[in-house]
Amino acid sequence: MNLTLIYHFQSFQNEEGEFSPARYKVIYCFAGAGFLETQTLQKLALEIPEADPAELTFVTLDDLKRFALLVAEEFEEDEVRLISVQDFNIGIDGAKDISSFRQIFLGFGEVIRAQGASKKRKGILSRFF
Repeated sequence: MNLTLIYHFQSFQNEEGEFSPARYKVIYCFAGAGFLETQTLQKLALEIPEADPAELTFVTLDDLKRFALLVAEEFEEDEVRLISVQDFNIGIDGAKDISSFRQIFLGFGEVIRAQGASKKRKGILSRFF
């Protein structure tokens, strides 16, 4: 399963010209089999201080990366690819066919590697080799 997390950096200004705090919002989180359950993601977001689990928003990029690691560990994956909405859109605009569309997920974003996930996957034979 390949985990991909697409996020958007949000910064809002109201009518009076006041800015609300900027946040990183998870737009999509999916694997080869499809989208991950929102309830599971919200439960994992509870472990990040200052996160808004209901909205899946995070104050800093580091918080988003920590969340991505939690997702990888929960789904026993070695890595998660973080892609901003802007990079995703650039990749889609440049895709000419299905093959190049798939390359979007390989060429854009940042790979976050989980330390413990590969250990979880090892079976009984790995203890002997």
